[in-house]
Amino acid sequence: MSRSRSKTQGLSPNDLAAAVSAGRVDPLYLFLGPERFLRRESIALLTATVDEAFRPFNVDAFSAAEHDLETIFDVARQVPMMSARRLVVVRDAESLREGSQEALEGYLKAPVDSATVVFVADALDQRKKSSTALTKSCTTVSFAQLSESDAARWVEARVKQLGARIDRPAIGAVVDLAGTELTRLSVEIEKLVSHAGAGTIDVPSVRSLIARSREHQVWDLTDAILARDRARAIRVVVRQLDAGEDPLGLLGLLASTYRKMLVAKELMLRKAPAAEVQAAVKLPPWKMSEFNTQVRRVSADAIVRGLLRMDEVDAAIKSSVGTPRLQLEILVCELTL
Repeated sequence: MSRSRSKTQGLSPNDLAAAVSAGRVDPLYLFLGPERFLRRESIALLTATVDEAFRPFNVDAFSAAEHDLETIFDVARQVPMMSARRLVVVRDAESLREGSQEALEGYLKAPVDSATVVFVADALDQRKKSSTALTKSCTTVSFAQLSESDAARWVEARVKQLGARIDRPAIGAVVDLAGTELTRLSVEIEKLVSHAGAGTIDVPSVRSLIARSREHQVWDLTDAILARDRARAIRVVVRQLDAGEDPLGLLGLLASTYRKMLVAKELMLRKAPAAEVQAAVKLPPWKMSEFNTQVRRVSADAIVRGLLRMDEVDAAIKSSVGTPRLQLEILVCELTL
């Protein structure tokens, strides 16, 4: 594997799979991006390079938010037990403490050949020295959120892999209803394949089996707004309203999400533990990683401005100033500036 190429451009998960298949495994990786399904697959791929019988002794996972780097690197430096390789996964790499910079740089300069250390993060603050050190020293593998077209191709390939068939219009319907997050797509596809049996998955079966929850919709909307993807945010609003969602209800869900973000942002600025943030916003554990990523991407001032503007839109809708649809579309345009 070309180290210079990987550092400057990053590898795709497919690039990584090809390299590992050819027997090329690097000592340092940075798995960067929010697509958790592909990250899990890639971690499983590296785990398979460790002798199966001795994986319980040679595969370790830590959180950078909860463990100090000295402890993590001590494990990495241990001689593998009855195996050629040890795997150490360091999650929450965005939480690396600046005080651990010396330990980090020391290991990155002289990684152990018998260990593969994988740092995992949704995103890194490039102002931090630890971020610079990781991106310079590690083979970066990109796990960006898939576009709708990429997700559609993934759906088609996944259905074929499972030995089933799907109509082309149904592929678009799956992505439209389930979104682009592969963990959910995988669950929905398995459900569709099981339902179809020897038949072909079509649009009516997709619409009947995939339920788009209000919560999922509002997360779609929030994510599009924070990504400054105005076209996608407008599509979500239009889709919700066309499906019969009450405009004030949709606005209320969005405002509730923003209030949770503000609470989390204030706690993060105070360096509160992750468990305290989760307890304050009352979200399930599976949602927290994505939520924390969203909160880190936006300033507290922007969240407050959004909430104030939502209050104005709420008053305008109740006062019949313009149509509710127009008010929501204008709000989305302003939030995605």
